[in-house]
Amino acid sequence: MNSSLNSISLFSGCGGDTLGLTRAGFHVAAFNEFNKAAIQSHEANFSTSILLKDPVSNATDITKVPDSVFEPYKGTTKIVFAGFPCQGFSKAGKKKATDPRNQMFRQFVRVVKVTKPDFVIGENVVGLTTMKSGPNETDPLMLDIIKKAFQDIGYEMTHKVLEATEFGVPQKRKRILLIGWDVSRYPTFDPSSFWASVANWGANQQIPILRSFVKPVLTDAYELKVDEVPEDFDTYALTTSDTVSGTPHPFVVLKAGEKLLSCSKRVSPIHSEVIDLNKPSKTIICTYDHQPRLLVGLKHQDGRRFVRTLLPDELQQIQGFPSDYKVLGNKKELVVQIGNAVPPNLVQSVSTVLRSYMEPVFETVPVEVKKRVGRKKSTKS
Repeated sequence: MNSSLNSISLFSGCGGDTLGLTRAGFHVAAFNEFNKAAIQSHEANFSTSILLKDPVSNATDITKVPDSVFEPYKGTTKIVFAGFPCQGFSKAGKKKATDPRNQMFRQFVRVVKVTKPDFVIGENVVGLTTMKSGPNETDPLMLDIIKKAFQDIGYEMTHKVLEATEFGVPQKRKRILLIGWDVSRYPTFDPSSFWASVANWGANQQIPILRSFVKPVLTDAYELKVDEVPEDFDTYALTTSDTVSGTPHPFVVLKAGEKLLSCSKRVSPIHSEVIDLNKPSKTIICTYDHQPRLLVGLKHQDGRRFVRTLLPDELQQIQGFPSDYKVLGNKKELVVQIGNAVPPNLVQSVSTVLRSYMEPVFETVPVEVKKRVGRKKSTKS
C-alpha cells in the first residue's frame, strides 16, 4: 500500500467504505461516525484509522466537529468518502423532502472544502435521483443541489446507479455513486471513460453463491404449518442431528387463517420472502423490529418445514464483507450496522479506477482497466 494515498471516511458506519478503499490500496487515515457500536466495529477492523471528534467535548457528531480537526489533512488527502444519511431519500422509509438528514451532505462539502482532496466519493440510495429539495413540484432536485454545492468549491461531479451484483456482491442492491474531481488538478477528467473502467472492474468479479455460506441451522426458526408452505419453497435439507433452537422473531406472528408470508409482506412489502439459495439475495433492509425481512427455508428429513431470518454473519457476507470481519454490538446493533453498510466492492471499484489517475502503475487494477486507463492517460499527457 502506498502511504501517500491517504483518504478520509465520513458517516463511516461499520466500515464498508473503508474496507473498499483499503482493498484499492488507500490508507483511511481518519474517519467519522456517530453511532457508538459502529465506531467500535470500525476500530476493531482498522486500528490505525483515527476517529475525528471534537477535541473538547469528544463529540463525534460531525456537526460538532470543528474545521480545525480536519485542517491537518489538507494537502495529504487523495479521497474523501461520505455515505451521507439516506433515510430522507429511501424507499424503505417515508421519503420526505424536509427531513433534516437530507442536509447532512453539507457536512461532506464542508470537510472537502477544508481538506482539498483530489477526488470525492458519495454514496446513497437510488431515491436521491428523484428526491426534490423542497415540498413543491418546482423545487430543484436534491441531486442538483448537491452537485451545485461541490461546483461552488471547485469540484465537478458525475453520478451513476450501480447494481451490486455486477461487482461480485451476492445481493441485488442498487446504490448511487457520486464522483467529484478537483477541476484545477484534473481538467480533462472524462466521466464516460471513468465509468467504463469501473464496469470493466466489475466484470472481473465472481459472485459467491448464497448456499456456500448460508448455514443449515435452526437458530431462531419458526415451524410452518402445512398450509403455510409455498409451492416454490427453496430449502436446505437438515439431518436428524439438527434440532430447533431459539425463539421466533417478533414479526412472525400469525392470526387465524393467515399465512406466514402474506403476514410478513403486510408488515414490510418491500421484501419478505424465502430466499433462493442459488441466486443473489434481494436488498437487505432492516426496519421495524430491526430484523432482515428475508427468510431462509429449512426442511427436516421428517418433512417438517421451518423458516428463520438470516444470521448476522450471513448478512455481512451478503453485503460483501468477509466472514472474519468484526461487527460488534448486540444482535439488533449488528443487523442495523450491516444493513446500513455500503458493499465494499462498490467502493473498491470506483476507488481503484480513481487511483489510476493518481499513479502511473497500479497492481490492484485488473488488466482490462489498466489498458483502458493507460490509453486515456496517454491522451491527456
